Amino acid sequence: MEHLHPQGAVDHRIVSALSGYRRPVRLLAPAAVTVLLLALTGCSEPDPGSPMPTGAAPAQPSATESAPSASPTAPSATTDPTQTPMPAPTLPPEATTNDAAGAEAFVRYWYESANYSIATGDVGLVEALSAEDCQTCQRLVDIVEDQYASGGSFRGGQSEVSQVVAPRPDDSGYVVAAFVLEQEPPLAVGPQGDVQNQGEADHAESYLQMSMRWEGRAWRALEIAQ
Repeated sequence: MEHLHPQGAVDHRIVSALSGYRRPVRLLAPAAVTVLLLALTGCSEPDPGSPMPTGAAPAQPSATESAPSASPTAPSATTDPTQTPMPAPTLPPEATTNDAAGAEAFVRYWYESANYSIATGDVGLVEALSAEDCQTCQRLVDIVEDQYASGGSFRGGQSEVSQVVAPRPDDSGYVVAAFVLEQEPPLAVGPQGDVQNQGEADHAESYLQMSMRWEGRAWRALEIAQ
C-alpha cells in the first residue's frame, strides 16, 4: 500500500513508522547493514524529552553559505590519484526551514555529509550537524577517524535516502523523520591497499528514523533509530 506525498508514492512502512514517532525507540542493527555503516544503526534510545547537549554548539551553515570544509583527519595512503576528489556537500536552502519539508531535506543532507566523511576522512560536517550526545553519529565519526588515522581508507560504503517523510515539528522544534536508506557495500582498506574488511555483497535497504530538533536557525540530528 502506498500513500501520497509531495515526493510521490511513499512506502507504507515509512508511514507506519511515524504513527508512534513520539515514543522512545530502541535501536537494533539490521542484519543486512555492513560493519562500517553499523555506526548509523547502533543501539540507543532517543528521548524527545531529554535536554539538548550542553556547551557551545558548532556553527551551522546558513542558506546563503556553503557547508564548512575541513581537512581530513589523516591522508589515506590508498587514495587513487586518478579519482576525482569528492566535493563537500552544500547545505540546500530546503534544509534551512523549520517545517516538515525542511526536516526531510536535512535527513538527505546529513547522509550526504556522512558519505563525504566516509570517502574523505573529513568528519567535520557530520560533527557540526549532530548533537554531541548522538551516539550513532559519534560512532560513525570514531570509525572514520580511526580508519584514516591509521593510514587506511574506505572504498564504497555510500548511502542514499530514497524516501523520507516527516510530520510537522512540535512547538519545541522536535520531530522524527522516517526514511528508507539504501547502502552500497563498503571496503575497509589498509595503508598498503590491502582489504581489511568487506561488507555485504549486495546493497542493503534499511527503514530508519532520525530524531532532530530545530535550534534557532538550523537542524541538529539527535539520534538515528531503526
